[in-house]
Amino acid sequence: MIRRRWFALGLALLPVAIPTLSWLAWMVRPVHRTGIAIFDKTAGDSLQQEHRSLIWSLRHERIGFPDGQLPDPSRDYYGFHPRSPRSERGYSIRDLERMSAAKLDSFADGLDLVYYTDAYGVYRDEWYPDSIADSRSPLLYGGMTAKELRVLERVRDRGKLVICEFNTIASPTSWEIRTTFEHSFDMSWTGWMLRHFESLDTASNGEIPRWLVQAQLRQTNSWPFRRSGIVFVHEDGRVRILEDSVSLDDPVPWIVPTPSLRRIADVSDSVPYPFWIDVIKPGFSMEPMAWYHVRTNAHGDSLLAREGIPSNFPAVLRSQAPRKSWYFAGDHADNPVGLASSSFAWIHHVGFLFHSRSPSDRARFFWEFHRPLLKSILAGIRAGG
Repeated sequence: MIRRRWFALGLALLPVAIPTLSWLAWMVRPVHRTGIAIFDKTAGDSLQQEHRSLIWSLRHERIGFPDGQLPDPSRDYYGFHPRSPRSERGYSIRDLERMSAAKLDSFADGLDLVYYTDAYGVYRDEWYPDSIADSRSPLLYGGMTAKELRVLERVRDRGKLVICEFNTIASPTSWEIRTTFEHSFDMSWTGWMLRHFESLDTASNGEIPRWLVQAQLRQTNSWPFRRSGIVFVHEDGRVRILEDSVSLDDPVPWIVPTPSLRRIADVSDSVPYPFWIDVIKPGFSMEPMAWYHVRTNAHGDSLLAREGIPSNFPAVLRSQAPRKSWYFAGDHADNPVGLASSSFAWIHHVGFLFHSRSPSDRARFFWEFHRPLLKSILAGIRAGG
């Protein structure tokens, strides 16, 4: 009888004991102190969603700054810092533009990791909600600068880790910076980007940008789309829309890792990716480690072929040794993940509790692909390599 009571008590305490042990196991792991620089020019709200999942991974792996502090998403990045309430002075800028060349090089030499999450920036109609614009409004802040590129190159050339992703070199980054980056990192942007929309019905989906609708209307004077689908946008203003069942067998692009990536990271065999993607061409020194697959039918094949767009293109690129640079051809760090779960060891074993099986759920991409990929890459930081 007594044994049964102890057994029942043990069962009752499990929901508290397991999370407590997981948190303690995370807490006792020493913080790896290192130089980190995160760039995000599109952090237009208090959630800092554009770099939030990166902060999650750094905190979970207990990789922090030289003083031992773990990164904070609201503070520890270079770029656009919102304040509340929004006003003419409702934001501040933290960047490198006032640094001298000597100070810039010294800053770069103290870094072991640079992650450039987003250069898209913040536009007036996005920051001031009373603004009305049928196309992209004036830019408040954004675009990669020459000084930032200099830091990326110096850190990479020292054999330290550099990770960039969409939208590093697209608008509003200047043509000069873009072409220098492409030459230096041995890759080029085709000018095309794309995104899945769960519904292309503008009456029910407020996430479809106004500038995108206006660009389509300028071309065809119509927006007949109602199903889910994928929108392709070129930097010259061209829009090509592939609708589910009309041009697509599957309305969501899928990421498929190569055997090389599967050997170093515990990523899923394939995972849907429903957010912004840029179509990149790698040079000889950049190895594709994962590919996007857009599952078109015959009609979709003809639409893409007419524009010279492949249905399969790189999702993750890695430079050849000894350089340690990666490029993620998508808005991979932009993910609405909750930070609280980062403070528990072994949390990945129950990652399925934090997302649905819906292909449109970006949290699924985080738990099944981005988190294990970053864990593998960041292991080199903790190992001191």
